[in-house]
Formats: sequence, C-alpha cells, structure tokens
Amino acid sequence: MKYIKLNAETNEVLNVISSESALNLQDWANVPESIDIKIGDFYDPQTQKLTNPLPIEKIKLDRYCKEIFDQILQEKLFFCPIERESFADQKAEYQLYLNNPDDVSLTPNCNEIALNRGIGRTEFMTKLGQKTEAYKSIRNQYLGQQQAFSDRIDSAPDFAELGTIRRELNMLIND
Repeated sequence: MKYIKLNAETNEVLNVISSESALNLQDWANVPESIDIKIGDFYDPQTQKLTNPLPIEKIKLDRYCKEIFDQILQEKLFFCPIERESFADQKAEYQLYLNNPDDVSLTPNCNEIALNRGIGRTEFMTKLGQKTEAYKSIRNQYLGQQQAFSDRIDSAPDFAELGTIRRELNMLIND
C-alpha cells in the first residue's frame, strides 16, 4: 500500500511512500498542515499530480467539520479553560465515588474543589453527577449532528455540494 502526504492548503504532493517505509520515518507525521491518504484513482504517480482533488477536499472539510463541532461543544459545556482541563479528572473521580461513596481517599481533587467552593463533598458530587449527565446529553446531540455532516461530506458528488456544506458549518459557528 502506498500513501501520499499533501500540503493541506495547496494540495501539493509532499511525499509518496509505502506503508513499510512510513514505519521507518520518524518525521513522516511531523509535517504541519498535511494530510496522509492512500493513493487511489485521484493521483497520477507519473506526473505526481492530483487527477481528482475532490477526495482531498472531502478530507479537509471533514476535519474542519470536526473542529467546528469540537469548538461548539467546548463552548456549550464549559465556562473557562481551567474547568475544561479539570473535568476529565472530576468525571473519573465521580465514577469512583459512585462505586464507593464513603471512601474519601478516592476523590482528592473533588474533595479539594468542594472545600474551596464551600460546599460538602456529597453536595459537590451530586452537582458533578448532574453536570456529567448534561454533558453526555449535549455531547451526544452534537456528535450526532457532526456525524450527519460527515455523512453528507462523504456522499457529496461535487465541489458545489462541499461548498454548501461548508457554508452551513460556518453558519453554525456564527450563531
């Protein structure tokens, strides 16, 4: 199997490589703003040019779609970066708390947050449980919408449809 590495902005072919060779090149994945794809019917190895850039544009738009929905999800769920950074730890400790609510040693971060917030551990864990369930619901809603956009991108027959999808994605972030 052969792969090509493209500049994501210009679609310039940066390299053509076999999968065996890719395993031996440490810097293969370190080219910024690049796309790795399997060589298919849209690349001519003789001229080293793309014969059909539509699949590449689909890859780019799908990446953009995922970035948009990630951005939307972060904005909907969290108020500040420090809360976003600590939420994974809080969720993990919440799961430990559910399994053993009396073992205070399992939830050191949550204990400290509750103390500094001026509320009891049980009250904090109740609020965290509510937030965790709300997170799941919102995440699932946006994940479904993101996957619907990805399906549309995959099945887009031409650049015009990709343009329509991009405009719709842009409208989401401008709302």
